[in-house]
Amino acid sequence: MGERKNPRILMVTPEITYLPEKISPIAKYVNAKVGGLADVTSALVQNLFDLGVDVHLAIPNYRNLFRHRLSSED
Repeated sequence: MGERKNPRILMVTPEITYLPEKISPIAKYVNAKVGGLADVTSALVQNLFDLGVDVHLAIPNYRNLFRHRLSSED
């Protein structure tokens, strides 16, 4: 197998403030913030991306969670 030049990192977090626009076409729509962790995660993603790291992000699908919760309360 060939050697990868850039490392791949999967970050798992419950919140994020923003993503670099070049990371994904939907980056401007990703925002889930409650506290300071979102700011730290965003800064870390931005800096890793700027260094050429292949960054992937896993966050909860809050829209589905809230939709499911609201529909089950009816």
